[in-house]
Amino acid sequence: MALRDRLELSFGTGWRRGTVIVVCGLFALTAVAGAAGTPGAARDQFTGRVTSGMGAYAGDRGSLSVRLAPGQAAGTSRRLALTLAPLSCRPGGRGCLGLRGVATGSMLRIAVGIRDVGQTLRLKATGRVSPIGWVVVTGTVRTVGFVARGRETLRLILSGRRGSVTVTAASALVPGFTAP
Repeated sequence: MALRDRLELSFGTGWRRGTVIVVCGLFALTAVAGAAGTPGAARDQFTGRVTSGMGAYAGDRGSLSVRLAPGQAAGTSRRLALTLAPLSCRPGGRGCLGLRGVATGSMLRIAVGIRDVGQTLRLKATGRVSPIGWVVVTGTVRTVGFVARGRETLRLILSGRRGSVTVTAASALVPGFTAP
């Protein structure tokens, strides 16, 4: 039995084909909008690596995951918690920096004239990250703009008493206009 015949049985013969298209179209739009607004595993989760080190960390490398946990917005600024976890360092591995820790601070949206190109967010935080110890974290997040899907990018500098480390990372593919 065709869909039209089933609809006529359910709703009577006054049912119009145009109504079915509108109802199906609205359902599809709702499903797509709901999926785009649903926080996925990729959102606010970054995978990256240590790209450079200075001081005691010169020459060190390593890969890690970075999780951003933004709080409520207060104007253009938001509270922020950063969680770092190593991905592929063997304990005691030579030259391999297994960064692990939490830093808290704020995230500030930098004014941009054209929102279609995405936004830049400035990060500032402090916390404990081993093996560096107490760190000051500065960096930026570049959000996805007017594209179907893209990757958010992250750049952090972790500065401690004995030197600093630069981390670059990217999210998995996320829908356009996704931002932390």
